[in-house]
Amino acid sequence: MPRPPRDLPGILLWLGIAAVVIGAFTLAWRSVEPPPPRKIRIAAGAPGGSYHAFALRYAEWIAREGIELEVVATAGAVENLELLESGAVKLAFHQGGAASGSHQGLQTLGSVFFEPLWVFHRTRIPVTALYDLRGRRIACGPDGSGTQRLAMRLLEMNGIDSASATLLILTPADAEAALLSGEADAAMFVSGADAAFIRRLLGSDEVSLMDFGRSLAYQRRFHFLSRVTLPEGGIDLARNLPPGEKTLLAPAASLVAREDLHPALPPLLMQALVAVHERGDLFTPAGRFPSDSHAEFPMNRQARRFLRSGPGLLYQYLPYWAASAVDRLKILLLPLITLLIPLGRAAPHIYRWRVRSRIYRWYKVLRQVDTERETNIARSLERLGSVERELDQISVPPSYGEELYNLRMHADRLRARLEAKEPGG
Repeated sequence: MPRPPRDLPGILLWLGIAAVVIGAFTLAWRSVEPPPPRKIRIAAGAPGGSYHAFALRYAEWIAREGIELEVVATAGAVENLELLESGAVKLAFHQGGAASGSHQGLQTLGSVFFEPLWVFHRTRIPVTALYDLRGRRIACGPDGSGTQRLAMRLLEMNGIDSASATLLILTPADAEAALLSGEADAAMFVSGADAAFIRRLLGSDEVSLMDFGRSLAYQRRFHFLSRVTLPEGGIDLARNLPPGEKTLLAPAASLVAREDLHPALPPLLMQALVAVHERGDLFTPAGRFPSDSHAEFPMNRQARRFLRSGPGLLYQYLPYWAASAVDRLKILLLPLITLLIPLGRAAPHIYRWRVRSRIYRWYKVLRQVDTERETNIARSLERLGSVERELDQISVPPSYGEELYNLRMHADRLRARLEAKEPGG
């Protein structure tokens, strides 16, 4: 059985098209975002606090995808924003209401939990509202903390400042110690209910938790505050802590990022936020967080899409590394499609021209042989023989066989005229 002819022109044509596509792909690749970094940093408050605890849980979750989240300890929300704006970190926790002035280049990935304001006071001191702390020693958070900024604003609204009270600038650990030892009359904390020092203070007979009876008034004045309820026994059912229901005020904590955060990271971070926060906590029902409410900075576009529509198809069905790679390569689709459409349309015409040119060029030779037959029959027969031998070596696709057989038929007719020494026609 004869070996099927090789379609060399077609192969060369498609190789040429492939070379053009690869060249265009290479040029477009240079405009694609580099792969996401393997390490990012998050400003996360003091160890032992809610920010730090949640940051560690995020780090554990995204480590599964080969990305390290370095948790940076800070004094609190104010310092977090400073580090974020300086570029020292890419992510930071932000306490609602802690921002002052204009902050450019920051985006919110989502609010993630309520962090109540806890006002503890010595039990022997009757306190029903913040104005009862006038003339007292009040621990109101360290410098650089969101606790201090919020505490100062609320105390000021109640007519308390450094002239009418002793304001102690203490870390949560030092404020707890000062309150239990009697060196402070009251202490204010912004923290989640799972913080160890909150549980210790609630279990102490030396201190009591203030109830915000005027929570609605505070909400109307400070839009970033929400009213939350600490149920009786919510902290410890066996010890019935707290012994009665308490109303607290709570800003919402948000995860904030720089605008230059790699675009492949928000989908992964949002999955981590859902995994950590969607079950809710003591103050919020399941599914409440993460959320695009309470955002003090513009929402990240990918984060908003995630919250509204869930993860995209790529991230639902592919591993993160594969989904992020495909997502990054989408930028190549438009130039490649733009290139392939005209190439696809032109390819059949180029191919047809290439195949037929291998046949039609021999008609010029046959015409020359026919012209020379009047002067030199022997030479014409010799050239025609050479042409016929080369025609036997030509291979074309079956769809172009008719043109090749017509060429051979014309060569046979010319040979017949030469051998009969016919003058023409």
